[in-house]
Amino acid sequence: MYESTRRYRKNDWWDLVVVIDQVLEKDKSFESFYYIVDELKWRIVDSVSEGGNFKIRSKAKEIKKRYEDTCEEIETLSETQKCDIDALFDFILSSKNDSF
Repeated sequence: MYESTRRYRKNDWWDLVVVIDQVLEKDKSFESFYYIVDELKWRIVDSVSEGGNFKIRSKAKEIKKRYEDTCEEIETLSETQKCDIDALFDFILSSKNDSF
């Protein structure tokens, strides 16, 4: 169902921010949102800086709102797809204290 590769791994943070906006302007599909949010999840996992986590979480909040407002397929997604992307958002947006 999903590829296991990270599409945006080689982008530094500021390039990724630009790429996210470009991708979501062109394609508002579930798949686009999923791979972007998945990359943010990996950035949280890889990050050792609270400042880095803050900017990732901030961008994730923005993307979640955009996903809820503009995803073209949101009404036709399977329960599995909904659970998958919700789990990614939950992982990213939960605070460090919530995870312990």
